[in-house]
Amino acid sequence: KGKGKGKEKSQGNRAEEKVTPRTPVEEIDFMQLIMQEKERQRKAKADKYRVKKRKRDEGLEEGEKRGATYQIIKNRGLTPHKSKMNRNPRVKKREQYRRALLRRKGQVRAVREGEADDYGGEKSGINARVSRSRRLG
Repeated sequence: KGKGKGKEKSQGNRAEEKVTPRTPVEEIDFMQLIMQEKERQRKAKADKYRVKKRKRDEGLEEGEKRGATYQIIKNRGLTPHKSKMNRNPRVKKREQYRRALLRRKGQVRAVREGEADDYGGEKSGINARVSRSRRLG
């Protein structure tokens, strides 16, 4: 019933594009044109995002006061840096507890529960041919 016969794969209906070979001189000119365009775009982007520097006295008229900076408004001075953990009391205590548990592991032996109560029998079984004597005395 036609087993083993599949559809034949077609090579596609795409028209083959004819590419005219370029001379090395044309390729170099083309590459230079592209590189110049890229450089122009790069410069335009840099100009767009450039921050203009202003001088402190620029734009101030006689008797006018300059605005306070963020640093002046905050007035933090020489305050030491605090780690992120110290800014959140809950996280700080959680970390202290974790470290305390680690220190305790070195001092106290871990409790093994359930092993002392149960007798599990002879681990390797009972061998009837072996007798072990005990000295009474």
